[in-house]
Amino acid sequence: MLHIAVCDDDEKTLQQFKKFFSEFSKNSSSIFYVQYFPSGEELLYYYSLPGRYTFHLILIDIEMSGISGIDTILKIRAEPDYNVQIIFLADSPEYMIDSFNVQPFYYQLKPLVYETFQVLLQRAFVYINTAIYPHIKLKTTDGEVILQTFEIISLVKVDKLHVKITTLDQVLYSAITLTQLSERLDMNFYQIHKSAIVNLKHIQKFTSSKVVMTNKDILPLGRLYKKDVIEVHTSTLCEHTF
Repeated sequence: MLHIAVCDDDEKTLQQFKKFFSEFSKNSSSIFYVQYFPSGEELLYYYSLPGRYTFHLILIDIEMSGISGIDTILKIRAEPDYNVQIIFLADSPEYMIDSFNVQPFYYQLKPLVYETFQVLLQRAFVYINTAIYPHIKLKTTDGEVILQTFEIISLVKVDKLHVKITTLDQVLYSAITLTQLSERLDMNFYQIHKSAIVNLKHIQKFTSSKVVMTNKDILPLGRLYKKDVIEVHTSTLCEHTF
């Protein structure tokens, strides 16, 4: 599922986007969820919340009362969030050069008609799904699914035949071993117990014998894995602290 934010201080524009996304969903196989923000300040407040979803795409007005769209995205990039794709909405090309400082996906002039919105969103979805986020294809008890690896919170062996895969918005079961899964995942995943692998980016805290994840799941921390996983997690945090 793709998570999208729309940020504009004009209520009519927000309502227009709600209609556009509703229409787009009727003719698209993509699954997405949209959140709407009436100011840059509210979008930044959302970014300060623990356990929040990561946005894949933000559509944001450049000229808003309060903090501007460009300054809002500058702060988001400083989180750091370099993967979220940005589409700026503007009444004129005046701020186009300034917008390059945050590497937007597109700079779109208003007014925006549905046909332009449709093409722009399709292009953004293709880019996000193929170029930005690594993904894996799995056969699960619910059928074949494609998961972007950043969405995966944990992988837990439930019996000899199945692994429970917990993501940001669903729980799946697959007839696969932890070893087979780990071979298909990147360095953000680490084994914390003989029966559990977690995404380091989704660890909230450690206790003496447990790992608390950002979704509040509590998983066992094996004695043999404890020292290494804490060191690796600390190292990952340092790499992303500027």
